[in-house]
Amino acid sequence: MAKFKAKLGIWTFVQNGEATNVDEKMVAGEWKCLTKICKSYHPKDVFNMDETGLLPPDHALANAVAHGLKSSKTRLTFALTCNALVTENLEPLINGRYQRLHCSKGRLGSELVFYYFFDSKAWMNHIIFQDCIALISHLTKIISNL
Repeated sequence: MAKFKAKLGIWTFVQNGEATNVDEKMVAGEWKCLTKICKSYHPKDVFNMDETGLLPPDHALANAVAHGLKSSKTRLTFALTCNALVTENLEPLINGRYQRLHCSKGRLGSELVFYYFFDSKAWMNHIIFQDCIALISHLTKIISNL
């Protein structure tokens, strides 16, 4: 593929998105507060949820820079959760755009082996986040009773 691209003068161009800065002073203060709260719990009872996204490629093959292309808004958002000791891993929480997934043959999220939520933008909004927290709270209570 490299020789083919070099022969035709095709390069890979990355389509950059928007970036924002975070107030590091505010984060440092909140981090100290969170650390203090977590110390009052046993590590097996402290759970961490990390959000990540599955996006389509952000680059394209071309022989010149292409301007004015709008990036695709298609995405899946994953929330992965485990406790501080990494002894308990919860099933992934997946947030997509559609109520019924094409790849699941039209089944609803409640019929799948993972927890599926949907939103028109596949973003983790406050309503979905509250549902996720309630679900995690319920699952951790079940785990602690085992």
